[in-house]
Amino acid sequence: MSLQTAQKFLELMSQSRVMQSQFRVADPPNLDKLLRFAHGKGFVMTAEDLDAALKDFPSNGIVNAIRERSKKRK
Repeated sequence: MSLQTAQKFLELMSQSRVMQSQFRVADPPNLDKLLRFAHGKGFVMTAEDLDAALKDFPSNGIVNAIRERSKKRK
């Protein structure tokens, strides 16, 4: 179920300019902060679920930023 949550998070991040703006303002520098950002928006997922969702998700500017930050574990 967390995988579906991670996919929905990525979909919303790709489509919502408001979420993209909030992401830029929060500027989470690593995976831990990225997951906290997502949790704060109601998307509870594990790092593994986010990694799995990112593997098949189409690339775009915001998703690429999420990919880069998800690689930084701390």
